[in-house]
Amino acid sequence: GAPAWFRPYLLDAAPMAGAPSLDKDVKEAVDCYVKTDAFGEASGEDPREKALEVVLEALRASKVQLLEIVLHLEAPLNDSSNPQGRRQATKFLAECLKDATVQKSLNFKHVLTFIHFFSSKLCDWQCIEGAVSGLTTLLLQQAPQLRTLQEDDGTPVVVAM
Repeated sequence: GAPAWFRPYLLDAAPMAGAPSLDKDVKEAVDCYVKTDAFGEASGEDPREKALEVVLEALRASKVQLLEIVLHLEAPLNDSSNPQGRRQATKFLAECLKDATVQKSLNFKHVLTFIHFFSSKLCDWQCIEGAVSGLTTLLLQQAPQLRTLQEDDGTPVVVAM
C-alpha cells in the first residue's frame, strides 16, 4: 500500500490500471540518483545530474508519469534504516518538481499532496534540504492554486504548513 501522504494522489491512478511498470531506463536512473552518495567522479561530473536528466526527459515526453516515480520511491522514502536513501529520494522529487513541464502537469490534488508530503518530511533532519526545496518550488510555481487550497477545517494550506 501507498503511504498515507500519497493516498490522495492515487485517486488519479485509475487510468493507469494494467499499465506497464516503470520504464527500465527511468527506473535505473531513479535508483542511481537515490543510491548515489558521491558528489561526482574524477571527471567532476555528478552521476545524479545525468540520472535526473534521464527522468526529466521521460517526464517531458510523457513516457512516464510522476505518479509512477513516486510509487517506485515508496521504499526508500519510508526506510527508517536508510537515512541517506530518504534524503536522496526527497531531494529527487523536489528536483523533478522544478521542471516547468512537470509543474504544468500538476492539478490541485497533486499540489496538495506534495505540500503535505514535503511538510511531513520537515521533521526528518535527513530530508530537510529536499523538503524545503520542494515546498519553495511549490510556493513559487503554484501560488495561484495555493491561494485557494484549504485543509478540511477551512484553514488555508499555506498557513497549515
